[in-house]
Amino acid sequence: MNAESVKSEFLAHAGEEQAHADQLAERIVQLGGEPNLSPEGLADRSHSEYIEGENLEDMIKEDLVAERIAIESYRDVIAFVGSDDPTTRRLLEEILMKEEEHAEGFAKECAVVTHYRLKNDPNGGGIVVDEDAKLEEELIVRPTSETIIWNTYRGWIQSYRDLPILINQWANVVRWEMRTRLFLRTAEFLWQEGHTAHATKEEAMEETMKMVNIYADFAENFLALPVIKGHKSENERFAGALDTLCIEALMQDGKALPAGTSHFLGQNFAKAFDVKFADKEGKLDYDQLLGQWKNWVKTSLVPLVQKKTANK
Repeated sequence: MNAESVKSEFLAHAGEEQAHADQLAERIVQLGGEPNLSPEGLADRSHSEYIEGENLEDMIKEDLVAERIAIESYRDVIAFVGSDDPTTRRLLEEILMKEEEHAEGFAKECAVVTHYRLKNDPNGGGIVVDEDAKLEEELIVRPTSETIIWNTYRGWIQSYRDLPILINQWANVVRWEMRTRLFLRTAEFLWQEGHTAHATKEEAMEETMKMVNIYADFAENFLALPVIKGHKSENERFAGALDTLCIEALMQDGKALPAGTSHFLGQNFAKAFDVKFADKEGKLDYDQLLGQWKNWVKTSLVPLVQKKTANK
């Protein structure tokens, strides 16, 4: 099992949990209370027991168990609040939705590779897994590229002179969609993505804005496809992102279809992979990470252009 991919996932989740705690604390203050979010207070009131686990697999299982307990706890509190406090209820419902997405998404979006070879079934049953080709260590396939990119960046980035790094790639992506749509959203598709690293937040944000503007310009002036450009809401941001910008097109059925996105990820993945660089004064620091997710060519823009052309 790839520890680095799990590490990055847990880091993004930890950031979400901190944001939830801040939201709850703010609401408690608004209601005239005093939030107690100290480690001791949280441990005393926790609905689940903290168990470290002997290995990575045990840790993931314990995390998913804790997620389920948290989900049930939020549901109980929401039922207790009822209609007496709509503002608090809505806040709890939004947090519950995030917890459910994480618990389900982390488990469902991973493919587990257990064997490296197939063989012909001696009983005539077609192609089957060769049981003699079992991997000593299972591989977890994630539908994103940060893990391999930032594991590589860790060896590339040593000094501010190495920055910025601007990497563009085309990659086949595998995702387990609840409901696939031909061309628009399939289980496997080709997309383009950029991963960049910068020494300052200002440079990273400038690149984030630059790329979403390039996408909008390409869609409108080269493909004659009108799009709306803007920021995603906090609930719609890419997990681990501090800000997500996107272009969206309007479909014939009135639904919006994301056609390109650009994410500012701050230092989250740099910290997850312990990527540091020496600045001009020789001080080691985490570099700012900007990642862009651009899932258009195969999955969004081409089908949209085809529909637009067919309608004329």
